[in-house]
Order: sequence, then structure tokens, then C-alpha cells
Amino acid sequence: INAVTRDSFNSSGITDVSTGVFRDHLSSSLVNADYAVTTSAMDPTKTASGGTNRTADGTPSSTVQFVMRASAYDNTANDVPAAAGVAHGDLA
Repeated sequence: INAVTRDSFNSSGITDVSTGVFRDHLSSSLVNADYAVTTSAMDPTKTASGGTNRTADGTPSSTVQFVMRASAYDNTANDVPAAAGVAHGDLA
């Protein structure tokens, strides 16, 4: 899987950390690391009906990055071709 930002606002890039784990780097710092992260993930290659959802979660790791995790429903880490993450917080 190649971690690529296709559209961004305050994202300077994504790093593929390990299977199912990505780190999103923010262009501008947030005030603190107590912000909310919303994530989603899917694998459009898994069914003929357009894809299957995957579980996803995000965790702030600092004022300039957060970690996103994607997994199958059995909680097995899964690389996915489509994932999204949004940081909800105040800019510094």
C-alpha cells in the first residue's frame, strides 16, 4: 500500500507505519494534543457491490500528527486502499 494524500487541508503527508497503521502529519500545529480524530476505512476491491467497510480509529499522538488504524471486523490489522482521517481542534 502506498500512503498518499489525495486531498488535504492541513495535512503535509501520510506515513505507512505498519500493516493497517498510518501516521498523518499536520502542516500547522494544533493548540494541544487533546483534539478529536474521526476516521473511516474501506476496501473497494472486496465485493462486486462496491466494497466492504473496515473498522478504523484515530489517536492524536502530538500537536502535529495523529495515528490511524484500520482493521477487519475480527480486529486483524488490515492495509486498506481507502482511508480518511480528520483532526478536530484549534490551530496554534
